[in-house]
Amino acid sequence: MAVTIPQEPTPTLLGTADKIVYVEFEDSGLPTNSKFRYICQISLVGASTVVVAKLKQLPNSQDCGVFDFSGILRAYAAQDHNKHNTTTFAINGQALRKFYLKFYYEYASTADSEPVEYPAAALTKTVYVVNGTFTPVYNAYDTTNYDNYLLDDANAKFLSVFQPQEIVAQETDDGVVAMINGTTNAPWTSNPAYMHIAYYNGTTALNSGFITNAITPGGSNAATQFLVYFGIYPANLEAQAITALKPSNNANWTHYTVQASSNGTTLAGNETSTQYKITKKPECKYEAMRVAWWNELGGWDYYTFYSKHTHSEKITRNTYRQVGGNAYTADGSTTPFALNPYEGGLKVTHVETTNEWVLNTDPESESFNNVLDSLMNSPEVLWYRNGAWRGCVIKDTGIDFQSSINDKGIVYSVTIEESRYKPTI
Repeated sequence: MAVTIPQEPTPTLLGTADKIVYVEFEDSGLPTNSKFRYICQISLVGASTVVVAKLKQLPNSQDCGVFDFSGILRAYAAQDHNKHNTTTFAINGQALRKFYLKFYYEYASTADSEPVEYPAAALTKTVYVVNGTFTPVYNAYDTTNYDNYLLDDANAKFLSVFQPQEIVAQETDDGVVAMINGTTNAPWTSNPAYMHIAYYNGTTALNSGFITNAITPGGSNAATQFLVYFGIYPANLEAQAITALKPSNNANWTHYTVQASSNGTTLAGNETSTQYKITKKPECKYEAMRVAWWNELGGWDYYTFYSKHTHSEKITRNTYRQVGGNAYTADGSTTPFALNPYEGGLKVTHVETTNEWVLNTDPESESFNNVLDSLMNSPEVLWYRNGAWRGCVIKDTGIDFQSSINDKGIVYSVTIEESRYKPTI
């Protein structure tokens, strides 16, 4: 009487938006028993291990039980907020989760008796999931590109939809990139032990150096340490402690590069990611409108709309009629009846004001279409205004993508609405 798993996901790193299918089989004929059910108990692993679900499945025509866990695991993984001003490295809160899947079965000794569970026969699997997806829609099940995001060679990528050489930022911009971190106690090798940073003025090299990743996964907190955030934007680097790597200490810098490595002193030959380039955007005459969104890979991405934008308010009001005057207190002598000019007539209550902005991109290359697609389809979008990241919603219901062949300049407009009503009294 043994439980086996004849099929399970091949990748060891999965996205909650992917299919996460396990096939369970009991190989000694028990599925023919009365009231037989395959069981999977799902436990969330953290500082303590908590059972979050128990699923039961009838055997199919091949006496197997097929479980798809993606919808359940998705409920326990979510984007992390308050990471945008990270100075160096930060752990994740719930963007990557670890689960135990305990497979066993139940059956009844007779058709009229209650089924009995047999957890002693259990087989347990461990699964790690990111709040995102690694399966392109054009691939068959279980064919993923997750290994592109394991930092083990010079072609590996951070969890960002941007082309590595096409990030643009002003000196006041902050933001992070997420990355898989698993140098120890992990089912995969992903080694951003050091982040090498080099500043340039055109082709002239300025300062360079590295920031050490002090987050080493281990113990019950491994899941929070397997996905980490690095402050890659100029404001983040300005806030960290290494003077040579502050933008302000590199006068007239035009761009800088960021690359993960397994070695702190020598980058060449030790690269564990591709090289990312952040180009400085000059100040412009329009107010910069910066947005952040949770991308499909399970990390944050950012874009700043530098071109002219428009702002509108939509206001709804409830009205009522007021008599006015002091009819309830007037006595005709010491307190004569009075009706002030501002009293009575039509009044307003419960004013609700929504704010909308129509934002316009700069002319972009055709590769920006992938970035816009990610932004427009994200369920969690923020925008930065008056020193705080605020919730907003993309109002557009479709995209007409442009191409370099048909369009001289690729420019898009995006409409956002602030999530909360404007405060009123």
